[in-house]
Amino acid sequence: RMNLAEAIHAHWATSSELTALLPASRFFTGAPPDDQLPWASLVGWRAAADERFPDGSRVERVEATVEIHSAHVHHAEAAAEALRRRFDRANLAMEGGDRILACRCLKEEALARAWGHWVFAVGLELMVHRAGSD
Repeated sequence: RMNLAEAIHAHWATSSELTALLPASRFFTGAPPDDQLPWASLVGWRAAADERFPDGSRVERVEATVEIHSAHVHHAEAAAEALRRRFDRANLAMEGGDRILACRCLKEEALARAWGHWVFAVGLELMVHRAGSD
């Protein structure tokens, strides 16, 4: 069964604009296995069940952050903008009847890291429908 992180990764991988800037093989959940630039990471998960329904299904609001790491500020900025275009207002099916009903890009923050590269952090807010277990 495809989980939320896998659905986000799959949506990234099917975007020619995003993968041209940052290949899907360089988009990780959590820390990357190496420090080779560029890379992106899905971090900072926070979920709260918003509403439960009689059939056992529920809707959750989930927040996460995608951090884009690059040696070049313009590259990181372009990847962050491509991410916004791809994910803002997205509606994604997952396996088992689960679905991302809506995705909203919340904020974008650019940071120059002491180790000499740029990080653009884009916040995501996802409304996720979890199917009941009838």
